Amino acid sequence: MNKWTLTAALILTGFIVSACGTPSGGGGGGPVVANTAAGSTPANTSQTNTTGNSSNSNSNTTNTTNTNADNSNSLTAFQAGQSYGIQVQVPTGWTSHPLKGNGQGDTTGWVLTDPNDSSSKITIAYSACVGCYMGANGQPNLKQVIPVSNATVVSTSADAHTLSYNYSPSGTSNEGWGEIIASNNQSGYAYIDVVLPSSEQTLATSILQSFQFSQ
Repeated sequence: MNKWTLTAALILTGFIVSACGTPSGGGGGGPVVANTAAGSTPANTSQTNTTGNSSNSNSNTTNTTNTNADNSNSLTAFQAGQSYGIQVQVPTGWTSHPLKGNGQGDTTGWVLTDPNDSSSKITIAYSACVGCYMGANGQPNLKQVIPVSNATVVSTSADAHTLSYNYSPSGTSNEGWGEIIASNNQSGYAYIDVVLPSSEQTLATSILQSFQFSQ
């Protein structure tokens, strides 16, 4: 090999080595990928739940009063007794039945009951039996015709023609009140007997105060 050929070979070898040198930074080729955390941290967001207080106002609720209760405190004239000289006010809506034995003997009567409470009742009766209530002295003795047992006489009028009583009916917690009136011409007598809860004594008093008998 001549000198020029050797020189050319050496120059070519140096050029190749320079062109294929390893880049700085090491670690081999490939793109550089930035390290990324597995989970990103989101910005803290404060959420305020503002709940408005809602007041349920039942302003449109209408209180309904029991009609039957109103009827029990509303009084009306008892028509059936008027032909016998009896005047009395009784609760509206109560049911009327003939008194047991009605139309037999000397007694005619009626039993009125509260449709909501059969233990509340009113008995109204007329009797033409003068001898039943007349005493030996020729004066009325209305104790003899009190229609219930174990009654306590509350008052007797000065002329002995009116008697009031009260008692405790058996089989119920209700109270009983009554009044008997004898006719002025010795033609008979009439009575009313009222059985109601003790809490309704005012109603009983109104009924008794309306009771009149005249013949």
